[in-house]
Amino acid sequence: MSNSLWHDCATRLQNELPAQQFNTWIRPLQADFERNTLFLYAPNTYVMEWVKDKYLKQIITFLRSSGGDTVPNVELRVGGSRQLRNAGEAQNSAGNNSAGNNSSGNNSSGNNSAAVNGSANHA
Repeated sequence: MSNSLWHDCATRLQNELPAQQFNTWIRPLQADFERNTLFLYAPNTYVMEWVKDKYLKQIITFLRSSGGDTVPNVELRVGGSRQLRNAGEAQNSAGNNSAGNNSSGNNSSGNNSAAVNGSANHA
């Protein structure tokens, strides 16, 4: 299973939601898939909570219908996808040639996440 599962799910959401809702809440999400977990990264806590409250059931339903017997867990987080974080870390490492410690710290937003098992019922 790969990010193509998220792509299929996002396409279905785009077809079902009004354009403004899709563009505001779903399009900004970035996805990573690792060890049977689909990580969806929101740009901020507000978007993460809104997606969790308004769209997570629908996302899980789509994943169930597309994923067959292997339904991934879904975890919503604030931040960027692993690929973007890795690219940013590589860029920061390349640009940090000064003798002093000029670290800008971790750009992640702490433990702002919402983990959901895709195979569970959600009320």
